Amino acid sequence: MRLREWFAPRLIGGDPVAYERVRALGAGLQGQNCARAAIEVAVADLSARLLGVSCATLLGGAVDQVPVAAMVSFGAPEEMPLIIVATPVIDGDVVR
Repeated sequence: MRLREWFAPRLIGGDPVAYERVRALGAGLQGQNCARAAIEVAVADLSARLLGVSCATLLGGAVDQVPVAAMVSFGAPEEMPLIIVATPVIDGDVVR
């Protein structure tokens, strides 16, 4: 099923500023973490625009550093650990 078909009926007419409601709607879409995150970010951006603030302000302000995670989602399962081990990291930062 396409995301538009799943999310649109649940989001249209709702309050985009009611962030927890949007998160709860995404809970029914199992195994689609990246898709749910994309919808949540889009709704957060819309909410910030409607409130006249930046998305960073809406989400709690700005910071100097943001922790991130690297995902290895493509490839044969036996190859993925080798990709992670071969990725150089210096002081916690992935070097490309």
